[in-house]
Amino acid sequence: MGTAKLRVTRKWGGPAVGLGGVTGIGEVSADYSIVVDGKVVGALPREGTVEVPIDPGRHTLQVRSPRHHSPLRTFDVSDGQEVTFSARHAVFWPQWVAAVIKKDRWISLKQQQGQSGNTLV
Repeated sequence: MGTAKLRVTRKWGGPAVGLGGVTGIGEVSADYSIVVDGKVVGALPREGTVEVPIDPGRHTLQVRSPRHHSPLRTFDVSDGQEVTFSARHAVFWPQWVAAVIKKDRWISLKQQQGQSGNTLV
């Protein structure tokens, strides 16, 4: 079977920096777990990029912090291709409030435009 690549980036910053309390804002500095098809495959630092080799095909992706998680994302990748997602914590107070009730509102996870599968060189 061939190999594909998943790249997950995380950007630091926003108004949540330095705040704490019931919304879990204090955990913005914690590493996030990268979960592919229900299995932890890596740790995403507060500012950085992680690349993970994966098999071609359909996969699910979720990023988790100690208290919260992103929505589950499904993506397809072919042999020799890479797909990139970006993860970010909530930065506006309505997102903080929503995350208290719905834990998948704290971390956003978006596939990068034009990244449905780039050929690896």
